[in-house]
Parts: sequence; C-alpha cells; structure tokens
Amino acid sequence: MSVIIPGGIAGDEGAWLDARQAAARAGVKVGTWRAYVARERAPGHGRRNSVSGVEEWLDTVIAGWMEARPGQGARTDRKS
Repeated sequence: MSVIIPGGIAGDEGAWLDARQAAARAGVKVGTWRAYVARERAPGHGRRNSVSGVEEWLDTVIAGWMEARPGQGARTDRKS
C-alpha cells in the first residue's frame, strides 16, 4: 500500500520522488537532474508513474547514488 507523504509517495521500499524532489534530495538544480537523466548519469532505478506519467526515483536509491558519486570537480574521464 502507498500513502502520500511530504517529499513523495511512500511504499514498502521507500518514498518515490519526482524530478523536482529528486533534484532537491541530490542537492542539484532540476535542470541538472534532468541532464543527468538524459545522459543516463542518474540512478537507473526510476519508474514511470502509471497514473500521472511522471518519472520517479526511490529516495533510498538516490541516497546510495549520492554516496557513490565522486564529488564536484572529480576527473572521472582519466584512468589511474
């Protein structure tokens, strides 16, 4: 069962966040989040809400993605 909570829709697996909420959770602007999604750099565990058609992400997946991010200014294009 899902219930509406501030910051998303909560189910057994966590809260589902739309792009605006996901961007806020990740600490980036909505345009940056949408660019990450378009470039497939955002977490790939999103879903399309069957009622609204809005793409959503689990807050727990975003939290894990943030922990694994190298950070601002990190050179991810170079191999050690």
